[in-house]
Amino acid sequence: MRLPCKAERALADAVAHVLSHPVFREWIKDPSLPKHFREAGHFWGVAPGTPPSVIRTRIGEVDKTLEAARSLLESKGVDGIAAQHGRALFDRNDIIRASEFQKMLKTRFAKDLATLSVELAED
Repeated sequence: MRLPCKAERALADAVAHVLSHPVFREWIKDPSLPKHFREAGHFWGVAPGTPPSVIRTRIGEVDKTLEAARSLLESKGVDGIAAQHGRALFDRNDIIRASEFQKMLKTRFAKDLATLSVELAED
């Protein structure tokens, strides 16, 4: 399915950012990674000293992106989204893997998040 509107293109760009992120790509190759919170922080776009509310928001943005992608696939009844020229942007499996990665990060680094006073909504 092709992306007809700006909102869907923006979603595709956000999904592409998640799927192309080096921390996610490394996890695909080696699920024992990342080993350090700073790598999860790099994926989420947070650095030392980032306020808890900002960390929560950034993590939530990834969750919302993945949920919106899943919803788009469901609402269109398709397994993948392509650009105008037929290049695959993402498919259902990409979203499943990225969701698994996000959930793993939140679980693996729960103590770090708690230390930073970041409370996340339950999945």
